[in-house]
Amino acid sequence: MLRTFGEVALLVCLTSGVFGSEEAIPGLSRLGEPFDEGPRLKPWRMEGLGKVDFPITTSDPDAQEWFNQGVALLHVYFYNEAERTFRWVLNLDPDCAMAYWGLSMSTYGKRARRFLDMALERKDKVSERERRWIEAWDARTVPDTPEELTQGIKTRPLREREFTRRLERLLLDYPDDVEFRVFYGHECYRRARRGRYSDDARAPDRLACETVLQQVLEANPDHPGAHHYRVHNWDGPDANVVADSARHLGKIATDSGHALHMPGHIFSGLGMWHEAAIAQDTANRTELAYQRKHNMLPSASWNYRHNRDYLCYVQEQLGMAEEALRGARELSGAAALYREAHSLQRALIKFERWEELLGGDAPPWGDEDLWERIHKTHGRTLAQLNLGDIKKAREEFENFRKLKDEVEKSSRIDQMLYNFQSLQLRARFALAQDEVHLGLRLLTEAAEEEAKFRERVNDPPKDQHFLYNALGWEYLARRSPELAARAFEKTLKTIRNDGFALAGLVEAYIGMEERDKAQNGYSRLLHVWSRADPGLKWLKRAKAAAEKAGLDPTPKDVSPATQRTYDPSKLASVGPNEWQPNPAPELEAIDSEGKSVALDDYRGKTLVLVFAVSADCESCLSGLAKLAEKTEELEKKKAVVLAVTPDKPELLAKVKAEHKLPFVLLSDPQWKSGRRFKSYDEFEEMRLNSTLLIDAEGGVHWAKYGGKPYEDINKLLEMIDRVNRYGQSRKEKSSMRTAVRGAARPTRQ
Repeated sequence: MLRTFGEVALLVCLTSGVFGSEEAIPGLSRLGEPFDEGPRLKPWRMEGLGKVDFPITTSDPDAQEWFNQGVALLHVYFYNEAERTFRWVLNLDPDCAMAYWGLSMSTYGKRARRFLDMALERKDKVSERERRWIEAWDARTVPDTPEELTQGIKTRPLREREFTRRLERLLLDYPDDVEFRVFYGHECYRRARRGRYSDDARAPDRLACETVLQQVLEANPDHPGAHHYRVHNWDGPDANVVADSARHLGKIATDSGHALHMPGHIFSGLGMWHEAAIAQDTANRTELAYQRKHNMLPSASWNYRHNRDYLCYVQEQLGMAEEALRGARELSGAAALYREAHSLQRALIKFERWEELLGGDAPPWGDEDLWERIHKTHGRTLAQLNLGDIKKAREEFENFRKLKDEVEKSSRIDQMLYNFQSLQLRARFALAQDEVHLGLRLLTEAAEEEAKFRERVNDPPKDQHFLYNALGWEYLARRSPELAARAFEKTLKTIRNDGFALAGLVEAYIGMEERDKAQNGYSRLLHVWSRADPGLKWLKRAKAAAEKAGLDPTPKDVSPATQRTYDPSKLASVGPNEWQPNPAPELEAIDSEGKSVALDDYRGKTLVLVFAVSADCESCLSGLAKLAEKTEELEKKKAVVLAVTPDKPELLAKVKAEHKLPFVLLSDPQWKSGRRFKSYDEFEEMRLNSTLLIDAEGGVHWAKYGGKPYEDINKLLEMIDRVNRYGQSRKEKSSMRTAVRGAARPTRQ
């Protein structure tokens, strides 16, 4: 019998491998522990990746084509699909050493190291060129010895130096090998970037990286890696150097959300906000379309999170407050997967939405990570100050100050963040108490420190509005237009065509009776904010001042290249602009009494699927027992447990009675539903252990495949809470839309 709407059902689907097979543990990979994670379905041919050719030793010509695809995917940071592709190469050529190298490059941590070890085990079966290539990567990633760890010896610089030396030797010995040069260019850009941020004088300079990548483009003008790494190499104040690669990358690698996203970095650096928004929105929609078409989750690719964050930032810069906030809230609640709060806090502070920053829909900061606690306490203090509640502001500021000792033991980045935010808050307290000179001095110091911080952390910025803007508005409020103009001009040196600075400059230049400069700023503002929300207060102030001064309301674009105007509606054909859980596939199963069961029987409930071996094996029963122990908590969360196995109904009835399991067991003998829910390894042709979470509307929110995913019960309970909150938020939004439509409907006379 169905329960009331809004209840949560926990669907535990327990699949099996075949007993008596050669598997050491049924349900786990025959190839070893590293293969128990990662994608388990076959890859597909992807055309929009650019051109890559990395010859390898293989017994199968088709494996070479797939290997090239895998390398192209590495070059556009599409790691999930790269891993899937290299796994398929192994299906075609099980002893392909370079496929194991590819898997190592597609993953990280212990899995990456294990895959590289597997490549090393096969290095005698490949050419000298490939052997040396694999050994070079081994030299870079060889783990520290216990003695080194005990003595605190830092061997990473030594490993990096040896790795670079080996790559250089390979380039000299194989001067025509394009891929060697691309990967060398990638390492140059990474080290140059790291050196730029850490003041490491030993890091290679960007011109060296540029030279290597230009050589690649001479040989292959459509190489995705060369264009991608050039963009990264010059991302920042010198972005104009690679505007050509930015545009070309977006044309040749259309299957990659990240490749489509990277031009947005360059356009942002150039102050071409409309073009940046088109790039970021196209990337975001491409990612969402990929997820929907292939029934993927956001967790399968980090690109969704990064694209959405950057798009929010660019929309903020375009004055599109409501759209930026909508995207930020989507990101913080998407699939219950992320506790992403930076985007939301950045937008709420930038647009001065103080009540929302403190309310029930506040950024979902955690309390475990120091970085998050710094942002959380800073934002709450700032909000209380702007709402005029000094007492509560001091209470929040005390929480912020308590982090100081911990910050001093943390990273340089944490220290820089805390330092300028501390200066800003102290300035705000001083200004609130009419200590004007002290407040302006501290705010100036904060702005200077924030500018240094943004040189290191700007991908996109995690902090709020640029503090030179805040300083400019303070000077305007105190009728000092000359000082205000200086502050806004400093913003524009760091953030080209910043709308907030341009809006302030209109007022400042009018106050200085600099009509031509005021006109220039106003025309630029009207172009940048041509899609801004009509009620944006900074725009309204600038328009009022300009109208009073008789300025011409004609927009003017001063960007280094012609821009299109960002219009989200024109990108609808690319893909959806909002994440929604993919509809769950059909469930066909029968209960212990032989009655058919389907997902529609549980409409209004959230379903979690866990795939294991069988209802009558030790490890499976152990997982069920752990769930049974949480029965009371599950009931509090309105959770119902269902178990689906390939076993016969009679066996399910016996197991349920003997082990007193407090949930229904279901049977799927042919494992048709298991395959639909992707609980199947197409590489090894075996059933998988899996856990999936489905919401009350039938959308899949979260999944974990392989290993023993059903044993982390606490994680499961956390996911149920998040999905409940997502469902409640969805209902509230639906009710609001219904109310708005009802209010807009004319009354019949």
